[in-house]
Amino acid sequence: MSPAFAPGRARLLSLGLLAVTFVTGALAGAAVDRVLTAGEVEGAERARGRDGDRRSYVIDQVEMNEAQRADIDAILARRSDRMRSVWKEFSPRLEAITDSARLEIMQVLTPEQRTEYERRLSEREAAREARRRQESRDGEPEGEDR
Repeated sequence: MSPAFAPGRARLLSLGLLAVTFVTGALAGAAVDRVLTAGEVEGAERARGRDGDRRSYVIDQVEMNEAQRADIDAILARRSDRMRSVWKEFSPRLEAITDSARLEIMQVLTPEQRTEYERRLSEREAAREARRRQESRDGEPEGEDR
């Protein structure tokens, strides 16, 4: 048998590949989780925008006439539609990565820690759903900077 395929070397290579896969999955899951939850703190701290609506965007700090405002609002509405379309396309894949990382995390935790982790995830998901319902009533997606 060639030294490149010795059982010990193959086992070591397999363990290394498994470790890299685990770390990559954990990092991807953490990154996705951070992206998905980034708007939670920012949204809670966001100041009211023009006309008392919920948004506060950079463009709102620029003085402009009503015609310019209407043009910019139309541009941003188109952007929002495109962003929602892209999100719908990629959301299932990102959620799968997050779910996979969470399952791996659960395997590391004790039963008591798993219970607390699941409770906290449920609370965060409930808060996220409440925000989504509010946003659909308000007609303004969260987390967008203009």
